[in-house]
Amino acid sequence: MDSYEDIVMRYLSHNYHFCCPQYSIKGDDGKEWRCPDFVVLDFDTPQVIVAEVTAVWDLGDFVPKRRKCTTRGGKESGRN
Repeated sequence: MDSYEDIVMRYLSHNYHFCCPQYSIKGDDGKEWRCPDFVVLDFDTPQVIVAEVTAVWDLGDFVPKRRKCTTRGGKESGRN
């Protein structure tokens, strides 16, 4: 874990949040779909947070890749 990820993990894990780094999320077919930097469980709200950490200086390449991560099988995640 690099220093940026360490800072983000410390922030995300405060206030009774369970933070799991490099958690493999499996798809419907049982194969790995994503392995984000962190999967966070917020027991107060309750919600699941999937976090990716980057230190890029040019968001031109980053934004399209992150948008691609929000779609799966032609549907946006969480919206059926």
